[in-house]
Amino acid sequence: MKVFNTLPEHCPAEYTAVTIGKFDGLHRAHRMLIEKTVAAAKERGCASLVLSFDIAPQMILSAEEREDELRKMGVDILIAVPLCAAIISMSPEEFLGAIILEKFHARYIAVGEDFRFGYRRSGGPSEIRLFCEKHGMEEEILPVIAEDGDKISSSRIRSALSGGDIAETNRLLGYPYYITGEIVHGRMLGRTIGMPTANSVPPRDKYLPRYGVYLTRTSIGPETLYGISDIGEKPTVGGQFPGIETNLFGWNGDLYGKKEKTELLRFLRPEKKFPSIDALKEQLAKDRKAAEICLAGLQVETEGKAAE
Repeated sequence: MKVFNTLPEHCPAEYTAVTIGKFDGLHRAHRMLIEKTVAAAKERGCASLVLSFDIAPQMILSAEEREDELRKMGVDILIAVPLCAAIISMSPEEFLGAIILEKFHARYIAVGEDFRFGYRRSGGPSEIRLFCEKHGMEEEILPVIAEDGDKISSSRIRSALSGGDIAETNRLLGYPYYITGEIVHGRMLGRTIGMPTANSVPPRDKYLPRYGVYLTRTSIGPETLYGISDIGEKPTVGGQFPGIETNLFGWNGDLYGKKEKTELLRFLRPEKKFPSIDALKEQLAKDRKAAEICLAGLQVETEGKAAE
């Protein structure tokens, strides 16, 4: 997959199938658009192109995580650019003509029915249909996907993350929210209290959930293990920047320098400053017990769904 962080002067493909959006998190609605675009590109013998306008300093998926996901989905070209004044000031006709048609040589375009673009957001599906009809292009306008009566959106997912509602977050995303990072040396406190941990620092552009303790599933190379992860600043031991510290069930090896992917499954409790290390140790034992009970429930739920 070719990745651009500015609009390229020349498109790296002769013809493209394009989808446009913010694509913060690649939730269920985003994935439907991208899957349609990849399939359309294959049918037409052209390249699939995702044009993402990034407006937030932190995203549900970091830039690297999003690139990995899009690569797995079979996207050929990702163009991730800020929504700058030059683009905002374009009329819908100018945007479609100068960028989508002339620069990207698009034969197909897919957007959601709530997509708006151009000066003062004056463009929408009707303008896209008219433009495509005029220039011999094909368009596909996908309906909004709703969950519990409200549309799935990045802002709704961010709200769930901020509240620690990881179950809601994962339903809306269509996959477990995760954090990636390289395992680094911590304070060795976990090892001294009998709960060794893997420590990593999340990407700077990663939107983090409510600080607290979560039941998690961590992949490190071929190994996948459940555990409890503390996400936050670790106030009991004087932490000053957000990190993720995970006690992996059944693991006590050397993990330093390896890359981890930690999926959040359930929120257990908010972050708290304890009066002593002994009080922290006592609480961590309770956290682990709560996680084991929660994990058993999740496994029963999964087995029940598989049997249906």
